[in-house]
Amino acid sequence: MVFKKLFWVLVLRITLLLANCMGIAGLWGVAGYLYLKGSLVFLLLAQVVWLFRLVNGVNSRIAGYFSQLTAGDFQSARAVPGSAFPGRELSHQMALVADQLLKLRVEAEKKNQFFGAVMEQVQVGIMAFSNDGKVILANQYVLTLFGLDNLRQLKQFDQIHEGLDRFFLGLRSHSRQSLEVILSGQHEKLSVTCIYYHDRDTTLSLVTLQKISVELDRHEAVTWQKTIRILTHEIINSLSPVVSLSQSLSTLVGQLPNSSGSAIAPKLLQGLGVIDSRTRGLLRFTTQYRELVFMPAPRCLPVKVESVVGEAAVLLAPQFQEVEVSLIHTIAPPDLTIHADHEQVVQVLINLLKNATRALLHVAVRTINIHAFQTFSSVIVEVSDTGCGIEDDLLDQVFFPFFTTSPDGSGIGLSMARQVMLHHGGDISLSSEVGRGTTVRLVFPSTRQGPELPDDTRLPA
Repeated sequence: MVFKKLFWVLVLRITLLLANCMGIAGLWGVAGYLYLKGSLVFLLLAQVVWLFRLVNGVNSRIAGYFSQLTAGDFQSARAVPGSAFPGRELSHQMALVADQLLKLRVEAEKKNQFFGAVMEQVQVGIMAFSNDGKVILANQYVLTLFGLDNLRQLKQFDQIHEGLDRFFLGLRSHSRQSLEVILSGQHEKLSVTCIYYHDRDTTLSLVTLQKISVELDRHEAVTWQKTIRILTHEIINSLSPVVSLSQSLSTLVGQLPNSSGSAIAPKLLQGLGVIDSRTRGLLRFTTQYRELVFMPAPRCLPVKVESVVGEAAVLLAPQFQEVEVSLIHTIAPPDLTIHADHEQVVQVLINLLKNATRALLHVAVRTINIHAFQTFSSVIVEVSDTGCGIEDDLLDQVFFPFFTTSPDGSGIGLSMARQVMLHHGGDISLSSEVGRGTTVRLVFPSTRQGPELPDDTRLPA
């Protein structure tokens, strides 16, 4: 028997009750003994009340115990039994049940916090919403992606792009679609997947969103690398003999007697000199693009943004002074750090600042702004100018090798910048408005650590 004391208390009380009833029954037909009979009746009533109070007390305390469990207040439920029951066996068992449920809740809370931290750290947007458009869940990536402080209803997406809420509501289970939207002035391509989750009478749509612009740029960059590798190989192999031949012919012509072909020799030397000069120029041009293909892998270390911006500014200070360009930079926080190759990032900034300087030559207000800041998952460095801007139909081509909008440009700067950013696991994008200027955004993966999970002492008991 588990609850021995409670059992024997009930047995004793019921036995006494039966004995009292038998005593009353035995004396009921006997004359006299009124005092004894009255005492037995009074004792019987007292035993009934006594037994009733015991059962009612146990019942009320058990009801209170389960009420606390139902409300999830396991700590209070653990204290409910106490000395409510005869003996400690039942109280102990009920306290063990409350302890076990409390332990399960703590473990569930730890798992919830762990999965919540994982959900916030993954570089994928995760969102759950019901059929009426109420958003149940949206991780920080979604909020950052769409520039929202909070997300309660899908209708909030209409402020960003008309019809975006209908797009999400129209998703079907196990579907995968692409979505093109303009976010923070940038054209973004997103891969959207959806599955349905059924919970009793509720159906939720679980949606993931992932940027595919970077991956597309990566594949495009690989394609250009292969193309440039083939072109540079063939061009260099073809031009090198021409340079050697032109030099040899120039030497032979120079050795001709002055009396032989006196009018032709100078023209030959001049023509061969032009051929040699242009061929060498083509070789230098091709070699530059070859360096773009064989760029070394970055040696990534913690680098302060202030240091790379400052170095690029110092190197280009004479050019800024010559054309009267004002450089303004704001970095928040001042010790903002990226994990990158210092030299490669400086070279990227130099290329961007040179492009911005060229764009300012034909405008009155000549200002370049560098703004660096941190988001939840990235470090952003923006280089903006107040130049003439780039036409919309040319924006898709600015990162192509060989493409330039400047008469004296080589088309290498932005191509090299994209290669560097892709090698760093980041991204580069450009937005521009004719007559108002251009902004180039560099996105570096954040080096900030994820949130620390609290230990058991910090979890609610």
